[in-house]
Amino acid sequence: MSDLEPTDPIRESATAAGEYAALSGATFDSRLRWYWFWQVALILILTGVGVLALPFWLFGIGQVWTRKLFESMQAELTEKSLNYRKGVFFKVEKTIPLEQIQDLTIHEGPLLKALGICSLAVETAGQNTAGGGVARLTGIAGAREFRNSVLASRDAVKAGGWTAASRADASATATDDEMSRVVDLLTEIRDLLAK
Repeated sequence: MSDLEPTDPIRESATAAGEYAALSGATFDSRLRWYWFWQVALILILTGVGVLALPFWLFGIGQVWTRKLFESMQAELTEKSLNYRKGVFFKVEKTIPLEQIQDLTIHEGPLLKALGICSLAVETAGQNTAGGGVARLTGIAGAREFRNSVLASRDAVKAGGWTAASRADASATATDDEMSRVVDLLTEIRDLLAK
């Protein structure tokens, strides 16, 4: 996790350039590779034609593909959004604004549970997929803590939490009482993310 102070020059230059600094980045559990490996192996076993491809999957292609896919996984929480990237041949990159996130649902199927990992489904306002969410983050290490960090940041944004950029823009009109409330809120968010 990153614990950047508002006076950090990296944050100020990122904010000045129109980008938002990462508050925290998710790390993915290495057991996620085994989940993908055995998930595909089970599909190959259950299909008649797939049984012919099973040896190639078990002794070569599966190892390489799951390693490459695992290395491509990235998720980070910024001041305004949850960003997610993955893919080897078909790359997916999503930016989900925090104010649109309704919930992050934790899923644990039998194979996920056996491996000790879970999946987070990001549900947004106005999404058109039933129950699936707009992004599925499978295998995040400390998934419940990451979920809580995202939801706390979302709540801060919805409650009028201020970023370094918006604080600079509004400082001329903000009262001392408002600024004190903003500083307290930012300190609370930083402390939650540090846990």
